Amino acid sequence: MKILLENLTIIRGAKKIVENFTAEFQGPGLIQVIGPNGAGKTTLFLTILGLLKPSKGRILIDKDDVTGSTQKLKGMVAYLPQRFEIPRNLPLTVFEFMECCMRLNSKWPRVFGRKASSERIAEALKLVGLEEQLWASKISRLSGGQFQRLMIARTLMLDTPIIILDEPLSNIDPEGRKMMADLFGRISNEKLIILSSHDPMLLMPYTSKILVLGNGQAYYGAPQDVVTKVVLNKIYGECLIEVKDHIHIADWH
Repeated sequence: MKILLENLTIIRGAKKIVENFTAEFQGPGLIQVIGPNGAGKTTLFLTILGLLKPSKGRILIDKDDVTGSTQKLKGMVAYLPQRFEIPRNLPLTVFEFMECCMRLNSKWPRVFGRKASSERIAEALKLVGLEEQLWASKISRLSGGQFQRLMIARTLMLDTPIIILDEPLSNIDPEGRKMMADLFGRISNEKLIILSSHDPMLLMPYTSKILVLGNGQAYYGAPQDVVTKVVLNKIYGECLIEVKDHIHIADWH
């Protein structure tokens, strides 16, 4: 699958995110989107998803114009938002929550073989490291990190060729972040994954291209061409720290 951003200008409020920006997100592979808080990473994702319309330009998926259309993306793109509008006090178990998500995100008629759907849910929960003893627990009993894993499992379960993840590693402990990074790396061998992160180095071994956003500027290309002191200094300014020959970005949540 391939996403083409063609001459894209995105303005939200009085803020210009990108101007006349063209880039190709080619799958399979993992594309990182990084930048300071407020740089427009989420706005870019919402525009790709058709939830926001660009001021100029268009978005194509495999030559099909999907600009401003959420309906055309059904079954093609799964999205993990940075913040969830899901009440944590829903009277659902982990497994029941996954079953509801599967039905709500499937095309009509929503008919499933119980065994096949259960196997698909179990596979997704195991992938993200949610222990089987938690599957019968109410989602209100999950910790922040466990709930984040559940939402990643819900996104992966949809089995779309394109996956967009907004800050998927937030709320997850350091050991879990490494495990999830390895998981995204494996999945990117078969699908197109586009994700934002405040810890780009963790995912760098799996990253095919990287997009750096900030101050209305956009730099896109291979990591070795984009993740440079010159580019990062333009975007992060004083948040960029150089220790000997290593560059660190002091912009974590």
